[in-house]
Amino acid sequence: MQKICKKLTIFILPFLLSITCYADYSISPVKVVISPTEKVTSVNFTNETDKNKSFQISVYEEVKENNKEKYVEVKDLIVSPVVFSLKGGQTQLIRIAIKNDLAKEGDKYRISIKELPLKLPLAGNNVQVIPDFRLPVTISSAKEDSSEN
Repeated sequence: MQKICKKLTIFILPFLLSITCYADYSISPVKVVISPTEKVTSVNFTNETDKNKSFQISVYEEVKENNKEKYVEVKDLIVSPVVFSLKGGQTQLIRIAIKNDLAKEGDKYRISIKELPLKLPLAGNNVQVIPDFRLPVTISSAKEDSSEN
């Protein structure tokens, strides 16, 4: 019985801890669709904590290789700002745009918003959890665009 309780605790504990780790930020919208006619959209990213945090943004394209999804860093989309800092309670507007028609209709991307690690003293044992949020970004078709109007 004790073995079952220990295994169950080991299985459930990470889920309970992860709930509190990711409540520090809010992102809106959580799924991004860019229209080929508009070519620009935006996302709001809010630091819900009372601490100053810094972030870096990267763009990845979803590539299927041997029936597996793989993400490759690309420059098909322009993201601004690439690096930013937020004080507690502040919101950053992140702009996402298609770069010179490199992104085609139906392409799928991920925008990675990664918290930059804090500089910790070398003395002692330190562990940092570095959140990396990956938002799905899809380039819509012209047909989808015209049906919305």
